[in-house]
Amino acid sequence: MAAPRAPGAGSFGRLAAPVPATGSDCAGGALGLVSQADAACRWILGASSPAELLQRSVVAACELLEVPLSWVAVISGGELHVAAHHGLRSTDVAKLWCMPIGAGLAGRVAATGETILVHDWQEDPRRIPGSPSIVEAEGVRSGIVAPLVSAAGIHGVLALGDRRLRDMVPIKVAVATEMAARVGEALRDPVDRPRYPGLGASGLLRRIRKRFSRAAVGVLERAGRGNP
Repeated sequence: MAAPRAPGAGSFGRLAAPVPATGSDCAGGALGLVSQADAACRWILGASSPAELLQRSVVAACELLEVPLSWVAVISGGELHVAAHHGLRSTDVAKLWCMPIGAGLAGRVAATGETILVHDWQEDPRRIPGSPSIVEAEGVRSGIVAPLVSAAGIHGVLALGDRRLRDMVPIKVAVATEMAARVGEALRDPVDRPRYPGLGASGLLRRIRKRFSRAAVGVLERAGRGNP
């Protein structure tokens, strides 16, 4: 079966211009990204099976947040195992990769339910050297690891990586966290998943405000008011 492909720019594809980190266009870019994220979540939740749900989530994450690779790891037997990936050059490493809950970056997110922003994966002291590593195999430098979380608990993590050193703007970290939470909710209740409605940009803004930091909230408040 061919891997699912995300809809094009008319739905939630890449923004015409990158979301700026600062400046007068920051709020407008944030609102545009959140609107596309809501459309992306609708597409993800339209999957016909849990496997397709996870595959759609990594495809959409790469497209929406403009990163070259992404993977999802789910909890099984006290460990994380890769269940879906997109953009990896070395799929053999993904098959071998596992991480105990609480260990390394992904394991820490799975234990705490808190998103981690990774500025330089190669230098991060929280990494565990010596085991099969997607980061090493792919030359990942920067990224985000967000929990697949629901009211029932933590189900796994969504990881996004870039082979370049880059700073992820707060709104992108917030959107990744929210997307991962929506996937976690769907994994908790796969029967009701197709009936989950999209929140719309304003509804997603409200959810992100509750989850994220003051830095992102300031941008989102301006976006919600339509101010520059």
